[in-house]
Amino acid sequence: MFAVDDPAAAVDIALSLAESYRRDDELSDVRVGLAAGPVVTREGDLFGPVVNRASRIVNIAFPGTVVCSPELQEALEDQEGLDWRSIGHRGLKDIGRLQLYVVRWADDPGRIRSRLEESQARRSARREA
Repeated sequence: MFAVDDPAAAVDIALSLAESYRRDDELSDVRVGLAAGPVVTREGDLFGPVVNRASRIVNIAFPGTVVCSPELQEALEDQEGLDWRSIGHRGLKDIGRLQLYVVRWADDPGRIRSRLEESQARRSARREA
């Protein structure tokens, strides 16, 4: 879990983590759920509805993806370099239905496909070994 005050920094950290894990042959792809809002800090830990929302979002994310709450998407929808895809409304335990978005680097689609193929090839090689 990580917390930052700037939504753009949060997305940058999340995408960088997902990409770093994807490139590492020894690590499994990471799932990231991002939510924005106030939290309570106590003894180095974070508490509150935003923490619970982010935790529930992680549970529906696929490996290697960053899924965001609508607050983050609205705050950063015009940010250059990001590509937002709606995954529709999803039911989150004890929260209800929420519109969610996958965010990716706005990259050449061929390059994204190439990175995914590389990741799949590394996973297959690990399984065979």
